[in-house]
Amino acid sequence: MILDLDNPIHKLAIECIRGYWGNGIDRYNRLRRAGYNYEEMQEVVNQICRVTRGAK
Repeated sequence: MILDLDNPIHKLAIECIRGYWGNGIDRYNRLRRAGYNYEEMQEVVNQICRVTRGAK
């Protein structure tokens, strides 16, 4: 995965990782209220975390 900060989904994922959207159920509720698909966003967050940790 190539992180593209011009991509709004990648920007949002970084915000999630930094905790701007809360954690756990709080993050889930905030993302859903803002109109985002939590499951899709969490997958992007997981992909970024795997890459930054060096996992394949």
